[in-house]
Amino acid sequence: ANGYGTLTARDGTEALVKYLRHKESIGAVITDVVMPNLDGPGVIRALYSIDPKVKIIAMSGLAIDEQIDKSIRPMVHSYLQKPYSACTLLHTLHHVLTKPPRHIAVGVE
Repeated sequence: ANGYGTLTARDGTEALVKYLRHKESIGAVITDVVMPNLDGPGVIRALYSIDPKVKIIAMSGLAIDEQIDKSIRPMVHSYLQKPYSACTLLHTLHHVLTKPPRHIAVGVE
């Protein structure tokens, strides 16, 4: 209804399989933090290792600060706290899709 196509997955493992199959046509990934088989942080790390330019929106019904460990924060472009409205989701998705890609520098000591 709002011009976006979607792919859905039942769990993190299925999400990764679908991402690998369709990554050329995926503009952003929206993932819950708590999922069966492979949790959100695991999915985020795997997606980032596949494609460091992937745009990720993480969501949770629990406090985001409690659910997202610091090592994956730089990989996530935006957070949604449940419950959220369709308007909030669409605004967040538009913002993430239109913002320029981030370049994350990795330093070696």
